[in-house]
Amino acid sequence: MPRARKPRKKMGRPPKPGGAGVLVAARLPPTLAAALDLYADIAGIGRSDAVRRLIEAGLRAMLRRRPGPS
Repeated sequence: MPRARKPRKKMGRPPKPGGAGVLVAARLPPTLAAALDLYADIAGIGRSDAVRRLIEAGLRAMLRRRPGPS
């Protein structure tokens, strides 16, 4: 009787639970890129994570300051 074949594993990184994110590219002046890298080093994270954290913090702050309905 022939042996059953195991399905082959796919190569590459497994998909993330939330699906693929949207790529957002931006050009930064050298001074801003240096400040971003410094923040990332202090926080012990990568540049992409630093950008995500700073954007999330800015959006939270903006939503807190938004005036309510009149």
